[in-house]
Amino acid sequence: MIFNKIWQRYLLKETLKVFFLFLLCFFLLYALIDYSMHMQEILKNKKISWGNLSIYYGMLFSKRCDLLLPLSLLISSVKVLTSLNKRNELMAFQTAGIPLHHLTRPFFFVGIICVGLSYFNFEILAPKSLTYIDNFEKNYLKKKNNQKKDQTSVFAIPLEDGSRLVYQSYAKSEKEFLDVFWILSADEIYHMKTLKIDSPSPIGSYVDHMKRDQEGKIVKVASHETFPFTGLNLNSNLQESYEHSIENRSITQLAQMTLRKSPLFLENRTLIHTYLYFKVLMPWLPVLVLIGVIPFCVRSSRILPTFFIFSATIFGYIAFFTLMDGCVVLGEMRVVSPFWAIFTLPIAFFFIFGPRFIKMCVR
Repeated sequence: MIFNKIWQRYLLKETLKVFFLFLLCFFLLYALIDYSMHMQEILKNKKISWGNLSIYYGMLFSKRCDLLLPLSLLISSVKVLTSLNKRNELMAFQTAGIPLHHLTRPFFFVGIICVGLSYFNFEILAPKSLTYIDNFEKNYLKKKNNQKKDQTSVFAIPLEDGSRLVYQSYAKSEKEFLDVFWILSADEIYHMKTLKIDSPSPIGSYVDHMKRDQEGKIVKVASHETFPFTGLNLNSNLQESYEHSIENRSITQLAQMTLRKSPLFLENRTLIHTYLYFKVLMPWLPVLVLIGVIPFCVRSSRILPTFFIFSATIFGYIAFFTLMDGCVVLGEMRVVSPFWAIFTLPIAFFFIFGPRFIKMCVR
């Protein structure tokens, strides 16, 4: 889309000015609130350098990009369009023979750029930034109540042979699991204190081998101080399951898991589908925002309720985003099918506000 006319460049410039202003203000406000919440831990921990802190807040922008970009576009579009409407500039444009839907092209141009940036963020930046944020908060900002919660956590990895690895924690730097159960079947279990995977064959320490006897009881049949598990296959694809959580994965990784039907996919089918649909849909939120708000900003009225439009659109956006987070939870918990949990609200939004926008375009 080439803006070779003066009015197109004018609308684009005004939109971008307000867009970047609010984007910067919203992020600085969010960073300030986050810093005030963690200020005590940051000041006490001498290991946190200004460089690490700057990288952390840079990564936070990537984490909140899906919220900040549509909100900034929403406010900038409302501000520019209502100002043009109150100064009767929209009427002048239409008198000059420019249809209303042509006037909205600069706004949709910015919206499409936001869509591309959101997809780039979900695919490239967010997986790395979310992992960095999790590690930073775990190492520097974790409070005592979170530490107690993590100590009681249990994690599981489904393996290709149908067995399951259950463990309490994983030390990535040492490539070592702690307090591990390898469940081959309901009748055979290995328990070990640690399991190191930095060699071709994983090596367990203080290993107990348990089997079910003829009476149906699980009894210990052997113990080893160290034991190589040649039959335990932890390939590189499965290792990603404990290094990166499902919600931190890119769209491509989630799609590949659904196509390959890996053990991790079979174990977390609804969770993977939920986040895949969510990350495919949410980048289009800037376009949905424009479809919903533009008809109310360009209507001809003697007294344009600017304050009401601002307050209603911001409240509606926050409500929509909050409901989408709730829909993700419904999909994760299998209360609703992941597809309908994610797509029901956007479809309902389009059926409510879409006809008004289409009517404006064909007028």
